[in-house]
Formats: sequence, C-alpha cells, structure tokens
Amino acid sequence: MLQTLRFDQDAPWKQRFRAAAILWTQLAAANKTRGIAASTRSGVAQIYAWDVPTGSLRQVTQHEGGLYYAYLSADGRSIYYHDDAQGNEMGHFVRVPFEGGAPEDITPDLPPYAFFGLQGSRANNLLALIAFNEEGFMLYCMDIGPEGTLSPPRKVYQEPSMIRAAYFSPGFVSANGALVALGSSKRSGSLDFSLLVVDAHTGQPIGELWEEKQSVEPLAFSPLAGDERILGTSNETGVKRPFLWHPRTGERTGRPYFASPGKRCRTSTSTTSKALPSRPCMFLVARSATMIRWAGRPTLDRGMRSSRNGRMLPIPAR
Repeated sequence: MLQTLRFDQDAPWKQRFRAAAILWTQLAAANKTRGIAASTRSGVAQIYAWDVPTGSLRQVTQHEGGLYYAYLSADGRSIYYHDDAQGNEMGHFVRVPFEGGAPEDITPDLPPYAFFGLQGSRANNLLALIAFNEEGFMLYCMDIGPEGTLSPPRKVYQEPSMIRAAYFSPGFVSANGALVALGSSKRSGSLDFSLLVVDAHTGQPIGELWEEKQSVEPLAFSPLAGDERILGTSNETGVKRPFLWHPRTGERTGRPYFASPGKRCRTSTSTTSKALPSRPCMFLVARSATMIRWAGRPTLDRGMRSSRNGRMLPIPAR
C-alpha cells in the first residue's frame, strides 16, 4: 500500500536535501593541529575553525548569504575571508584570530573589490591578493612580520584584462614568498591564459609560458623550501593535463603519468617521501617526493568526512 507523501518541513525527503555537509577543509601548512572548514551545518555555508586533535568545529563567520572561501595562515594564527555587502562580491578581505575575535580589515585604504584568490607563502612571510574592480585586475602583496603584523598592501602588478589564480589553488605563492604565479589573458584577450610568474616585491616578470590557441594555467608551486618549480596545466591535447615548469630556467617537464583521455584526476598534497604509486594521475613535484594530484576542485590536505556527532574524521587512503 502506498504511503501518503508528506510535504511538511520535517518530511524525510526534505531533511535529506537540508543535510549538513563539509564542503572543503584546509590545514595550516606549519601547524597541522589547526584547520578550517566550510560547512552547511547552520543552514548555509559558513567558515568554521577546526581543532584537528579533537575534531571539533567552531563557527567563525555569520555571513547572511553564506561564505564559501577562506584561507588559513601557514602558522594557523589567522583566518582570512572576503567580507562583501549583501553578497554582491564587492568588499574587503578581513582576518580574525583562530581563537576568535573581531574582524580586522587588511586593506582599509583600497576601494571595494572582488577577488580571484588570496594566499600566503608556506614561510608565512608574504600574503598575495588578486583583486579586481572598475580599475582592472591587480596583484597586491603584503609582508607578514614575525608576530603576524601586515604591511600596507602594495600593488605589484596590474592588467586591464583578466589575471587570476584558480580558486582553492594549493599554492600560487612560492614557498619562500619570492614569486607569485598568475593566469593572464593579456595575450589572448579571451579565457585562454598564459602562465605568468612575477616577483612578489617588484612585479617584474620572471617567466611566462604562452601557446597560441591554448590555455596554460598555474596550479601550485612546490611546497618545498628552495624549490621554485610550479605545477601547471595545459589544454593542448583537448583536456587539461599537468606539467612541471621552472620559471627562472624555463625547464619544462612532466608529460608522463597522464590520466586516460577525457578523465580528470583527484588531488591531494603531501611533503612526505613516498614511492610513486602505479596510478596514472600521480606524479612527483620534487625529488624528495612531494606528491600532488590534480583536479578541478578544492584541494584537501587529507580526505575528511563528518561523523554523526559532527566530528571530523580522516578517510583512509585507497
């Protein structure tokens, strides 16, 4: 016998659509006991401080329209997010202490802007912001002091056409804070990009990769100190595929270990030394075996799931 379909707010099928989810996580590069997560447990996406040893989550943002992007500093001290007006995507980046506190505007003297990325170096000495408004697309850099103090933002690069870094890119700032990698549409005038690396202090171009009728884009610098190679993607074969490139020497390597045509690979990062698995999507970024696997989605420092009591639990590697 068929049951009567329920339409009240507590109907089981409606509860399934409203089930809380963990959208992505990030661990502090130099403090793995601290992380952040985006979760819909409040009803809309908000940013949460994640105490890794206990698995507990504490809500940090109260954005009316929800908030999907944030960045946790390498030392785990500060959480950065874009504070816009009523979800119009024009605003300023602010930061709050991991333990909680009042938001601090990190660019108080700039006009409102939208953004294509904000990230710091693994050495925690530089913060880079790709912003845009009616004036164009700008790269701002800020020096980070020993106690986390920020210098005023300095505009080191600007174009009238689009410059960007992929959302949730695991590292468009080099580990030592000397270089920033951008996708630039200046040459194409379209959504085909060149991979441009500039000096984080002067804005001077260090190297550029450009191919006619192709899109060559940055994904991540090596996380190892002293290694300035960058992982990029090119669509010369019709789908995005990874390669390694050194912007100072021009050396480009890495067309092995590709996935099957038309397939994309899962991503994760690790700085531990491991043997290369026999999976076609994986490859080494550094000789000491930094493993990076590419995908067009947020990069997680480790796979996570949420248990019934709300704790964050690791997903075993397969």
